[in-house]
Amino acid sequence: MLGRTSFAFVGCHFEAHQSQQALTRRNANFHKVNSELQLVAPSDEHRKGPIASTFDRVFWSGDLNYRIDGTRKMIDDLLARNFHDVTSLHVLVVNDQLRKEMAAGRVFQAAIALLAYESHMDVKTSDHRPVTAIFDVEFVCDVNGLDKATHADQTKSEVCAVQ
Repeated sequence: MLGRTSFAFVGCHFEAHQSQQALTRRNANFHKVNSELQLVAPSDEHRKGPIASTFDRVFWSGDLNYRIDGTRKMIDDLLARNFHDVTSLHVLVVNDQLRKEMAAGRVFQAAIALLAYESHMDVKTSDHRPVTAIFDVEFVCDVNGLDKATHADQTKSEVCAVQ
């Protein structure tokens, strides 16, 4: 909780491959995780439900495997332009499966504003590389409910690993 706003962080690995059936299964993967992870709402211990309706802000991460619709050659040609061509970038964005599925209302309904996103290709631990992101998130601040600790030596320290 931050103020009166609840947060959930979910890491997933969805169906891979480039086909309509795989896209349908990715959407089904989302709905399965969203509905079957029955977590208790931080603001109401008696309420359980799908993550997206139980928490105020939900961050989905991981290998979601949504693709860009198009042939491999077409996509490689567009990517080779290094986004110097606005038209190329536009073609990639409008063919992004995740954006299309979100716009159609099939997955990930409430978007959180992304300010920065970076992949760290120099950090190699597997075939995947770490990414970092900065978000702009609105939250409700409850000034009356804040702890009175104001100095570093009066606060508790906790560590959280998000994968």
